[in-house]
Amino acid sequence: MTATQNRRAMLVLIVLSGLIISICMGLRQSLGLFMRPMTLELGISAATFGFSIAVQNLVLGLSQPFVGAAGDRYGPRPVLIATALTYAAGLLLMVYSNAFPGGLEVAGFLAGVGTAGTGFGVLIGTVSRATPPEKRSQTIGLVAAAGSLGTMVLAPIGQSLINGFGWKAAMMAFAAIAASMALLSLPIRESNEKHSGRSQAI
Repeated sequence: MTATQNRRAMLVLIVLSGLIISICMGLRQSLGLFMRPMTLELGISAATFGFSIAVQNLVLGLSQPFVGAAGDRYGPRPVLIATALTYAAGLLLMVYSNAFPGGLEVAGFLAGVGTAGTGFGVLIGTVSRATPPEKRSQTIGLVAAAGSLGTMVLAPIGQSLINGFGWKAAMMAFAAIAASMALLSLPIRESNEKHSGRSQAI
């Protein structure tokens, strides 16, 4: 691969990684918008909703090492796709969480696994291996900073959807956005060039 191709692949990897992390963190930070409409319609307490979010955060912390290890073993793409779809399933389940006991907690569990996989755990390692040592800190910092941008975009979108179409439609839209991370993950793969030790996008 030529130097120009390497730079192009690296740029694509950085942009896609930043987008995925931004979406992941934006969705996670915007879930609080759903507390009031969900508690009113489903007849649950704020504590019940909060417990679901706590489950998500707990599962995020516990599963992150295992998801990261899976990314190292199988490559980032299959792990990102699987966890993005898991994230989407968790958000979609929140719409039907009153269909069976513990539905909201199961949704939180799935969303936690999804957040672990599409957040920093897999992508930061992928970007780190793809970046020359002299540029690694700057590049990782750039990708990590992108995580804060998602909330600026997704929170207003979520609130507008809730106000205009109701929380269920808004949550389904969030689930679709989560699933879109699987599509964004398709170009990301682990490089076979063992001498360079780099990951790249194709």
